[in-house]
Amino acid sequence: MVVVIFIATLVFAGAFTVPGGNNQDTGTSILLKEKSFMVSAIPDVIAVFTSSTSILMFLDILTLCDAEDNSL
Repeated sequence: MVVVIFIATLVFAGAFTVPGGNNQDTGTSILLKEKSFMVSAIPDVIAVFTSSTSILMFLDILTLCDAEDNSL
């Protein structure tokens, strides 16, 4: 569980770190219209989704085992 949360933290930080930096005047990404920005953004979204899903599945399995033990 510790490893999964560590990976999710790194993925979350990576997803919100904009490659190329931000434009100081508008606040938007400098590389927003570049293809490389989308190549970087799509895997970040997928990684955040899969990391969050793995944490929720692990917690579901963990609480399900406790619930079965308590009902006996």
